[in-house]
Amino acid sequence: MNIKRQPQYNIKSSTSKELDFLISALSERNPFMDFPAFLDWFEKRRSAHLFNVEKISFEDLDQWSFGTSTGNLRHASGKFFTIEGILVETNVGPISQWSQPIINQPEIGILGILTKKFNGVLHFLMQAKMEPGNIGFVQLGPTVQATRSNFTQVHLGKAPPYLEYFFNKSSSNILIDTLQSEQGGRFLFKRNRNIIIETSREVELLDDYCWLTLAQIHKLISKDNMVNMDARSVLASIPFAASELKNLDSINLNLALKKLDAVNASKIPTDMESFHSRVIKSAVSSREVLHDSGEVISWFTELKVCYELNVER
Repeated sequence: MNIKRQPQYNIKSSTSKELDFLISALSERNPFMDFPAFLDWFEKRRSAHLFNVEKISFEDLDQWSFGTSTGNLRHASGKFFTIEGILVETNVGPISQWSQPIINQPEIGILGILTKKFNGVLHFLMQAKMEPGNIGFVQLGPTVQATRSNFTQVHLGKAPPYLEYFFNKSSSNILIDTLQSEQGGRFLFKRNRNIIIETSREVELLDDYCWLTLAQIHKLISKDNMVNMDARSVLASIPFAASELKNLDSINLNLALKKLDAVNASKIPTDMESFHSRVIKSAVSSREVLHDSGEVISWFTELKVCYELNVER
């Protein structure tokens, strides 16, 4: 697979994609599986594979070793990542200096979700993904979750399924495409490409993958240890400030929100009936903010100027 070519997508307009996301976020109807059916499918996927995770010594790791000159833990290929030591000095917080190990992985990974409309509602292709550190081993992940070393097949294994949708020229539309950092306390300058695309092509559904609406995924996030962090990271970038709602005057907006509450009333506890409408109102209203965007940017810039951080490897 040639990943050097730039993918040529259509960039979907902000107005239409925001409305598509909003409709999916309010739709639990799924022609493939309802919520109980998903839970049954997920448990079957957990039991479909055998997992055994055993702690072993570093000396027993295959193709991993400590460098004689650096002492860093590294892979024989020079790819994937290294575990290094850093010295940190800062004027932030009560501790001004400390040392710690950190994961150095300068590659840009991809966290991608493939979407497609069914019956006019956007559905997200999610996978039941096994990771050895997961509680329960299997959690719901994005369509593609891979480091550059993974999707360039440094490990000599297969490329991740559905990768071609994110790299090959196709009829796909880009809905979300941003670079986001990994956890800075554990990774050194690590970034991932968080991308959501929509396709109109036929998609072969593999055994460990399923189509879910955004409403179903949000419901799963409320359950413990069900949706993994990488999936949550991609989903967090979805905008819900539908331009159509922004253009409503305050009276019509309130009427629309009351209608939304009525639609969801049978599914939401009484004391939570207006929660969905309050969230949407917060997303589309810019009239009652405590600080405008200029003030927030200025505050954040001032913090970056005042605080110092020196990281030495």
